[in-house]
Amino acid sequence: MGIQHRFDGSLLFPVNILKMINILGIILVFAAAIGIFGAFYPNRQTLHILYTTIVLIAFIYQLATAAIVYDQAVHIESWLSQVWADSSRDYRLYAQHKVPSEF
Repeated sequence: MGIQHRFDGSLLFPVNILKMINILGIILVFAAAIGIFGAFYPNRQTLHILYTTIVLIAFIYQLATAAIVYDQAVHIESWLSQVWADSSRDYRLYAQHKVPSEF
């Protein structure tokens, strides 16, 4: 409903974080495929080095994503205050008087 009223702060998760999580998932699927392939060829050291490198890259990327999420969570009050102040008067009245149907 918030998006229909052009209220940008209505998204629970920012779009960039969702994209980062999808990229992390793709990296992990790629690492899993290399790991499975490496299991069939235990004598190929190159596959094991590649697998370890990809897992380390995924770990560093996950830490970076977690740091960004934490930073946004710490500043959520100021972000919501800014979004609320920028919203239209009609939407603020709508949001204040909206009765949730279920909890």
